[in-house]
Amino acid sequence: MGSPSSRIGEQGRVVSGILAGSAAAPVGVWTGRFNLTVSGSFVGGIAIERSFDGGSNWHNCTLPNGAPNSWTSAFSVSLDEPEPGVLYRLNPALSSGNPTYRVSGAA
Repeated sequence: MGSPSSRIGEQGRVVSGILAGSAAAPVGVWTGRFNLTVSGSFVGGIAIERSFDGGSNWHNCTLPNGAPNSWTSAFSVSLDEPEPGVLYRLNPALSSGNPTYRVSGAA
């Protein structure tokens, strides 16, 4: 996995990187509304997880519409986190491909 890059610009805070194999990619602490997009082709699945204790324990997120949280193709979702300090990550289980990800929200 490439290391994530993070920047703040006119659109707010943006974190991006590349996923590979089964290496989880921490995408940072997010509060309020934020966007998450994974693009590119891959074989396997990718789940969004969050931690309330700084990364000791991870929990699979439930999507706003109640749908299961595991994608087998490119996706884009908007999420809303009401609690400050919640850490998010992408947890891939890929047998091929290196999709890219982008997370953005208020700075």
